Amino acid sequence: MMGRLLRHVRAGTKRLAINDARLINGPDALVISSAAFLENDRIPEKYTQFGANLSPPLEWRNLPIGAKSMVVIIED
Repeated sequence: MMGRLLRHVRAGTKRLAINDARLINGPDALVISSAAFLENDRIPEKYTQFGANLSPPLEWRNLPIGAKSMVVIIED
């Protein structure tokens, strides 16, 4: 749903959070990894709409202490 609502919104690289001066001394980055594929590799087809559309196994690290839920929006 969120992807459909935001599909035409493009901030450009100057407006990425990683380039925001207010975040330079921010908390450690959230780290998400998967045993199903390596960093910077293509996601295997079975985890896409063209395959079995399965969710890949994910490991989350550096979550904020006490966090009960997270929202992550990723644009590739």
